[in-house]
Amino acid sequence: MNPQEYIEETRRTRPPKKGRLDLHFVQSGMGIASEAGEILGLIEKSYCQGHNVDQAKLKKEVGDLMWYAAMLLDEFDWTFEEVFDANIAKLKARYPEKFTAEDSIRRKDVDYG
Repeated sequence: MNPQEYIEETRRTRPPKKGRLDLHFVQSGMGIASEAGEILGLIEKSYCQGHNVDQAKLKKEVGDLMWYAAMLLDEFDWTFEEVFDANIAKLKARYPEKFTAEDSIRRKDVDYG
């Protein structure tokens, strides 16, 4: 499945919009935060409590996060590819060669005026 097909498939499992509130926009932001918290909980159990990483559960939570991300992209008629390209362009401006702590501290993509 390619990214656009994924976005199209997620439409089938979204709740219908109601009233003036842009439910999909709100729900996608809340869902991304919620799923990120679940992913962080799995990492915390592994890193701090000595659990083995439950990779099956982690993959499901990442999938849930992607579902909400797809909903957000669709709300603005963005594609995953557009977002990928914009992100890589930002990172290339910030880290022209590769990541360095110096570039992270004094970002080249920020005007410190």
